[in-house]
Amino acid sequence: MRPPALDRLGLPAALEELARHIEPRAGCPIIVQACGYIRGNLALGAEQALYRIAREALNNCARHAGASKITVLLRLDRREATVAIRDDGMGFAAGDRAAEGDGAHLGLLEMRECARAWGGTLTIESLPEQGATVRAVLPCAPKEAVPS
Repeated sequence: MRPPALDRLGLPAALEELARHIEPRAGCPIIVQACGYIRGNLALGAEQALYRIAREALNNCARHAGASKITVLLRLDRREATVAIRDDGMGFAAGDRAAEGDGAHLGLLEMRECARAWGGTLTIESLPEQGATVRAVLPCAPKEAVPS
């Protein structure tokens, strides 16, 4: 299901609305920054994929990070769109099975598969006590067909 905020507001404003919704559960400010966004430079489905990845990452931050600040960075250029969710919380050992989606952490696996479905990548950078960054990068070429 496509979030109505994407159609109404566009991706940057939809991410801002999402952040305001999750902020009380996270217990810290969520700062949203966007650079280079122009509506139409990204397929609608790819925008939805980035939104879903950000939603899952923000929910993970709210549940697990214990952060004092969370940042959502959206950047588009001619070739790719990037959304990065950073927190300064507890972090985790990113190389362990949790980061790879071992079944107990299906949200991480779903984010990775969501990025792959649009020809993109998802990376997770984290160390214990040093926060975490989840970064999804998708190609920018507009394609309206849903990937198979």
